[in-house]
Amino acid sequence: MTDVHNKATRSKNMRAIGTRDTAIEKRLAGLLTEAGYDFRMQDAALAGRPDFVIDAYECIIFTHGCFWHRHDCYLFKVPATRTDFWLEKIGKNVQRDRRDIGTLSNRDGGCWWCGSVRYAAD
Repeated sequence: MTDVHNKATRSKNMRAIGTRDTAIEKRLAGLLTEAGYDFRMQDAALAGRPDFVIDAYECIIFTHGCFWHRHDCYLFKVPATRTDFWLEKIGKNVQRDRRDIGTLSNRDGGCWWCGSVRYAAD
């Protein structure tokens, strides 16, 4: 399938996709606040820049989009176009996740987008 946008428009659209204040981060921040937890977000001092750090419990939480981090769920589907490009790109994300979480293994946790979608539906 051919892209409906030219290269410049597609590039502009992709640059606009943020890495902070994503829907899953906003949802989880609301739940943590509601539960009374004090937390920090996007701590650059820790490997992988965890999305949430709860110091009182020595806990970190990474929020992962199912597509970008290759979760084995119904939301992940390999794109039909530029398959090799996407598999390499997503594969690098998975390798980086394993490295970063391994570095912080005594404090790790994760939250997948599909889990937050299911939670919101309940």
